[in-house]
Amino acid sequence: MIEYEGLFHIGIIVPDMSRGMADIARRFGCVFPDPRDASVRVRYRGVESQVAVKFNYSMQGPPFIELIEAVPGTVWEAPSGSRIHHLGVFCNNIEDEIAKLESEGFKYEAASLGADGSMQGAQYINSETLVRLELIRGETRDGFMKMLSSR
Repeated sequence: MIEYEGLFHIGIIVPDMSRGMADIARRFGCVFPDPRDASVRVRYRGVESQVAVKFNYSMQGPPFIELIEAVPGTVWEAPSGSRIHHLGVFCNNIEDEIAKLESEGFKYEAASLGADGSMQGAQYINSETLVRLELIRGETRDGFMKMLSSR
């Protein structure tokens, strides 16, 4: 079971990073450092691709507010209406958690992949009634927290 203490961040898709940072900062009083660019290998809807992603985490947290600039045609598309994309949680055994959630009706949606095609980084799992979850390997918690505290 994923515990509330495992909630690391709330991911929000924004059409424009600069405007998104300004809007969220004004609304919630949080501060954002400069955004980061990453190239992520991802499997989505059965297709593997390399995707350029711009993202940022609030200085305040946890839970942090993560902003991701929309990337059309990927798991990071900007929907109409609410753009809350996921709850990011640390979990000690992602494979077991995915199996458990699938048995509860969740659908495995997208995976970030290592160079060898194995599951690494974020794993997205979604349901019709709950918000999408981004499962993050628990052993990376210390590294994430160190990276975020050093900004």
